[in-house]
Amino acid sequence: RDVHQGPRPARAVEDLYRMKLLPVVFALPKADASPPPGIAEGVRQHFGPCVVLSIDAVWRCISAYPLPEGKLEGELRRLALLAGCFLPLRDVTYAAPKNKQLPVSGYVIRESLKLRTKDGDQTILLHECAPKMKELICQLCPEACTAAGIQRTPAADETMHLRVQLGMLLRQLKELWRVAVVLAVCIDAPGAQGVGELEDSEVVAKLEALGQEQRDTAADALAASRATLCMAVAAEVKRMGLEEVWNLKPLLSGRDIMHVTQAKGPQVGVLTTKALEWQLANPDASKEEALAWLAQSHAAPPP
Repeated sequence: RDVHQGPRPARAVEDLYRMKLLPVVFALPKADASPPPGIAEGVRQHFGPCVVLSIDAVWRCISAYPLPEGKLEGELRRLALLAGCFLPLRDVTYAAPKNKQLPVSGYVIRESLKLRTKDGDQTILLHECAPKMKELICQLCPEACTAAGIQRTPAADETMHLRVQLGMLLRQLKELWRVAVVLAVCIDAPGAQGVGELEDSEVVAKLEALGQEQRDTAADALAASRATLCMAVAAEVKRMGLEEVWNLKPLLSGRDIMHVTQAKGPQVGVLTTKALEWQLANPDASKEEALAWLAQSHAAPPP
């Protein structure tokens, strides 16, 4: 039921594809579903090959970690392979009841593989966060990114402190951040970029190359560079003091914010986020300093 738990998950998925069982095991929403899922035929055609290539890249990266303590073990390893397998589908949605557009990866995990709803939700979260993680990794370790064959992504917000952006992303991911790092460094791998990235001839060529000694040597060398990059990112996270930033207690409570700013309703949530971002940018600040900043930048106007 869950091929991602076996000793050779990438090979298991490849075998399913070559035996023409992948569309059965990883069944996409039916084309005649009501309402229609709206999945392009090209997605269905390239889904299998891209899944095989994507999980191969992620599996090699996980297997190439140079230090035992860096390896993803147990549940995190399984989730990395599950999310890595469906990385090509991260931008593909289908039409669900009540006119909702939902991620196809969640459908396959819940309805086809019959895995936990939590597995689908975590996979979707990882797919949403992986591109942002890649963007931050390119800023953290630019030289290692070049060595790992990662295409540089322009920063979406160059004005925000890097520690703030990384800290907020890690708070969203919590313990899954190491999995997101693996997906981020593999997101440019053939197949992982998306189901529409490869032409038919490219798909065939890359699939036929799987298992060949020359291809394996090159792929393993690239995987080693990606794994080294993962370790460098982990070292930067530790250096910044962000390893368990999701447990960081905010200096200012909602009550503090309402008292100083007279904010109400959704505005309290907005200012709570801004206060946390300020705290991440000023890790040694006290509550008194945070209150002073809030009063100076967001104090209620005089009556």
